Amino acid sequence: MSLQGEIVEVLGFNAVIGTTIEDLTAKDADNAYLTGLTEVTLDIKSGSANDASAGTGAQTARLYYLDSNWARKTVDITLNGTTKVDVDASDIYRVNKLEVTRVGTGLVNAGDLLLTENGGTTYEYLTVFAGENVSRCGYYYVPARHKLAITGISIAAHNTNAKICTIFLYRQVLYGSDYVEHAIEVHTSETTTPYAACINHGQPIIVGPKCRMRLRAVAQAASSLVGAIAHGVLMNESQFVTA
Repeated sequence: MSLQGEIVEVLGFNAVIGTTIEDLTAKDADNAYLTGLTEVTLDIKSGSANDASAGTGAQTARLYYLDSNWARKTVDITLNGTTKVDVDASDIYRVNKLEVTRVGTGLVNAGDLLLTENGGTTYEYLTVFAGENVSRCGYYYVPARHKLAITGISIAAHNTNAKICTIFLYRQVLYGSDYVEHAIEVHTSETTTPYAACINHGQPIIVGPKCRMRLRAVAQAASSLVGAIAHGVLMNESQFVTA
């Protein structure tokens, strides 16, 4: 199989994975998702006053998202510290990534950057941890006329108190007002101590157009820390060639 396209990394993290399957997201629980059925308004704030237009931390951020037609879009936001800033876009249906694009002398965001519904806190969609400059949401919406080929997954876990973790990749297809899921087990640790692993797939896992993928995990006991990065190639369907 020949893979030609754009490199994509889907970052996932959960500090307290428990004994039931849950998302690898900064929420440390199942994440809030945009289904893509209606347009939403969003805002961003930081946990630090230093993340502002003239601050020493993050000054601007870029949101990567899909519109109602599953087309890729971006919007840039000037941060204002702990004060919420509206995201200036009227066609946001699905969000994929929040990334710091300009910083002050501190070189990284000073506080956690949080993307929420406009005027509320019920739905927290993306978080950029302090010092990291990019969100770890554990999910990705594949744009129209594209396919995402997952070629490998890098994993790091801190398994204290004899916790063995299993990592899953979920492919989801929007059907009506919800997603139909297909779970693929990609790795189970063979140790109860901290470990790192890189799982490469000889045959890539393909996530089709207008689908969503997410990373999930489960542990034998609660509070195991797990991080994972799904490495993939985003290809236009015309570039998708099998050999």
